[in-house]
Amino acid sequence: MNPLDLFSDFLFLGSKFHRALYQKNILREVNIPQPVVSVGNLTVGGTGKTPFLDFWLNYCQQQKINCAVVSRSYKTPLAEARKILFQTAVDAPTPEGAKTFGDEAYFLASKYRQFPVYTGPSKSQNAQLASQQEKFQLLWVDDGFQHYRLHKDLNWVLLDATETPENYRAFPLGRAREPLATLQKADAIFLTKCNWAPPKNLQFHREICASLKKTFFEFNWQLDFSPKEKFLFVSGIARPSQITDQLKIKFAEDFCVHLPFSDHYNYQASDIQKMLEKMKKHQLKEVWTTEKDFAKLILLWPKDVILNVARVSLQEQSDLTEAREQLRRLCL
Repeated sequence: MNPLDLFSDFLFLGSKFHRALYQKNILREVNIPQPVVSVGNLTVGGTGKTPFLDFWLNYCQQQKINCAVVSRSYKTPLAEARKILFQTAVDAPTPEGAKTFGDEAYFLASKYRQFPVYTGPSKSQNAQLASQQEKFQLLWVDDGFQHYRLHKDLNWVLLDATETPENYRAFPLGRAREPLATLQKADAIFLTKCNWAPPKNLQFHREICASLKKTFFEFNWQLDFSPKEKFLFVSGIARPSQITDQLKIKFAEDFCVHLPFSDHYNYQASDIQKMLEKMKKHQLKEVWTTEKDFAKLILLWPKDVILNVARVSLQEQSDLTEAREQLRRLCL
């Protein structure tokens, strides 16, 4: 047998064993008094959890639902749970903040100043600290589907509709952390990037949800920006090829150049120089980046070059009444 097959099988078995330890109460869950909503996925990244959380935090803001958010401090020096703090309500995000707390958590904290955001190595410890120090109606957990230690009242799972069936093999043969059968634990499934997906891939995901008899919702993804001249697009995200594909669809080949970096990348001055050299080589006049990358780049960025932000917007393609009702019931 191929060693990668053995490793993939071991990964799924390890996940199943870990989950069983909590199901049989051999390991104990952490419970907090406030209701907890997990936003998670099955794959190793790139389903769009951050734009999705942004969408629902905006909804909670409009509905005056007081929230808190916890996230794991991936690729940061944090050794314990911390609240992301700004000195004033109008403090600009900084690269140091994103490097210290994590780019996704820091982006959400800077955008929703009224919602406390806690980050650190352990989601359950982050949740406990938030519960002790804050007053809120609802706790959102970023990437919580595989974090069994924290009790969740709602498990919302995102599936990227562009994924092929083969991608749901265990990593590293595919991109899956757990088998598709674990979707039975989900309270609702959200299909993302439906407008970017080949029809057969979208239909595959719809059939998965139908076979599991799970409530599911569909979202289109829109990259919102309007360059006026030839431009460089810089991104440090999972699955950068999706951005490349969308840029090719939207713009002529000689109108844009995509410079991708690894997910959660911490930019250095040498990277800025590389970007400027790329602009000169291809005679590019504008630079665009994602919202979470902007916070890391802006203080390193030369003042004589404008750094523009491209935003990802979600367009609901399904009636979200049931999803909103799930949240409403938790807040009663």
